[in-house]
Amino acid sequence: MAIQAYKYNENTDDPIISDGSANFTGIVSATKANRLTETQLAMLTNGDIGAYGTVSARPPANIVGGNLSDDFYVDHNGVAYEDYLGFRFVGLDYIADTQKIAIFKGETTQILFFVDGKLFLANTPEITDWGEPITDSIRSDALISASQLGKKIYFVDEDKLRCFDGETISVIPNFKGISGDTLVDGMAIPPASCIETHVERLCMAGIKDAQHDSGTIFFSDYLDGETWMTTESIQIGADGDEIVGLKSWRNKTLLVFKPNSVWEVICDPLVDSEGQKVSPAFWTVNKISDSYGLVGRETIAQVGNDVWFLSKRGVCSVQRAVAADANEMQALPISQPIQDFIDRINWNAADKSSAVYFKDRYFLSIPIDSSPRPNVVLIYNTITKEWQGIWDGTAMRATGYAKGTFNGIEKLLWRTHDGSAYIFGDDDMSSYSDQCEEYAEYYEQECLSKAYTWDAPLNQKRAFDIEIEFYKSSGVADLAVKLDGKTEIPIAQNLQISTSKKLPLKLPFSLAGRNILNFKFNLRMLPRFREMQVLIRTRNGRATIRNININALVMPV
Repeated sequence: MAIQAYKYNENTDDPIISDGSANFTGIVSATKANRLTETQLAMLTNGDIGAYGTVSARPPANIVGGNLSDDFYVDHNGVAYEDYLGFRFVGLDYIADTQKIAIFKGETTQILFFVDGKLFLANTPEITDWGEPITDSIRSDALISASQLGKKIYFVDEDKLRCFDGETISVIPNFKGISGDTLVDGMAIPPASCIETHVERLCMAGIKDAQHDSGTIFFSDYLDGETWMTTESIQIGADGDEIVGLKSWRNKTLLVFKPNSVWEVICDPLVDSEGQKVSPAFWTVNKISDSYGLVGRETIAQVGNDVWFLSKRGVCSVQRAVAADANEMQALPISQPIQDFIDRINWNAADKSSAVYFKDRYFLSIPIDSSPRPNVVLIYNTITKEWQGIWDGTAMRATGYAKGTFNGIEKLLWRTHDGSAYIFGDDDMSSYSDQCEEYAEYYEQECLSKAYTWDAPLNQKRAFDIEIEFYKSSGVADLAVKLDGKTEIPIAQNLQISTSKKLPLKLPFSLAGRNILNFKFNLRMLPRFREMQVLIRTRNGRATIRNININALVMPV
């Protein structure tokens, strides 16, 4: 049994008890702050939680190739500014939407950026200008879906099926039919909204044609995205719902998403005993769930061996749904700890949401409150297995993601709805701003702790002092507390939290211990309270918080 050392008040001789946090794991915003564990936070904005429990700032973002919209900045009334510089913080909204960002792995890795019916190319994210588009004939009001098969990437825009080989774009206009021993052109390929590569074939769905059911999936020939036959298809359900998303999953399973249901197609066997390909009509179709479906196609993301997606219930897991169905139970959403954010989603614009899994983080971009487009990104940490807050700012208004490897390093790119693409910059302590169009936007980091109760939630307390430890930090920070959930009370402002030294300095000087700064403040001026939350804001810098500790006298009931 560990022996606890107490400090004693000279007047009362009652013990002064410590309550603190030294290992942060994530946020739980949908419950009372006094119900959280000692490792959880009530809220974290523009922060990141490290593998060892420190709270630091999110990495900065850099614009890729400049902005592609001519006069994209408008006010709340839709009136464009002639000069938007200086007005960036006033009611953001934009005219032109980006349609897709994708990575094509051909002879070289290429970035494909679809904006306003045009396709722009880049071989590296380190560009200053996108240059001229290679085509402007794409439908401009559609969300593009793209997938690679072999040495070509194929995409649909609810109009035509096209392919790109690294240099030129071709239209694939017709199904094939058999005339004798040869293939001939048949009927026109109908408009489609989603395409996916699975079992060495392309799968195309979201059919918008009166001649075909909207629940139909067409399959191309093996390793041939230009040969399609109407007989190589399968019907998913008879509910009349359109297929809005496809995802290749494990064990030859193709996941099929509708607005009100989720299905799986077991594409097995692929060939018969004689080596001839098996028609999709012989594959098994199972319904995973009919209590919820997919809201936004670009929210489908592979997370480890699982697939997550956004539904009206929140962020759902396919593995959880399959396991719950086997046990005749209802699967809980992954997003249950942040249900208050899910409740704030503007469902009229939720189809513009998007998600990606990158470096042990699940990024979900959503429109909250009255925003007509995504305006915050929710982050889930798969190491700590908890949500770790929101990221916001101009660069964080993501509407679609793409991952690619450049110079041997995997990078994450994303598009925003204003004609821009972004990439994370170098995650160094000296950088604390997003490099947006022609200017730097500094983002504020904010950490709101759990409610400290000293394991006595009903007792009144008298605070004595608070200690905050910063590690490898920069800039200035403000410290405040909230008592019993009421208005914040400032404790300290403009704290210089930089742990680095800049030359010139008077010699000699010591570098020892400069990575850690401890601040301790007297709290005896505060009134009595039952619970206390700590609020730390970082401005013009990047804070890494390692420890929060508060000493208080717990009064008897």
